[in-house]
This record gives sequence, structure tokens and C-alpha cells, in this order.
Amino acid sequence: MDFTKLEGFKVIYYLVLLIVFVALMVFLLRSAKESLRRTGGKWQSVIDEIVIGFIVLIAFTIIAQIEPSSIISFLTKPLKWIWDLVLKALRFVGVKI
Repeated sequence: MDFTKLEGFKVIYYLVLLIVFVALMVFLLRSAKESLRRTGGKWQSVIDEIVIGFIVLIAFTIIAQIEPSSIISFLTKPLKWIWDLVLKALRFVGVKI
């Protein structure tokens, strides 16, 4: 049984995704406010935060449209590869695992 297709998991997944998105946006707003304060109110200093905000918004909408099981399998495959590589390196140097 694939727990990533259950409705309860989807709710938790999207809730965590929303919390991360809001936290990133709050961080960008604070950064933009500090840039404005440092430069004396010049809006050119905020352009990079605006661009990053749009990139985060686009990435959020793309990730939110994909099924959670696809995202989790996409993230776990490279992590498993790296973990296997670390285990092989440790075995090569003689560490018992």
C-alpha cells in the first residue's frame, strides 16, 4: 500500500509545502525591507528579491501540481544513490557497517 496516495498524507504534504512557501516569502519580504532601509528607499535594491519571489512562486505552483508520490520518489532516488556511495566508500576504507 502506497501511503503517499492517501488523502491524509496529501493534506499534510500540502500543509508542509504551504508553510515552507510562506516562510520563504516572509524571509524575502524581510530581506527587501532591509535592502530598502540600507539604501535609503531606492527601489532598485529590491529588484533581486522580486525576481527571487517570482521564481519561488513559479516553483511552488509547479511542485503543488505534481503528485506527492512523484516528488518523494524524485527526491529519494538521488539520496539513496549518495547513501550507497558513502557506504561503499566506508567499506573500502575498512569501516564495518
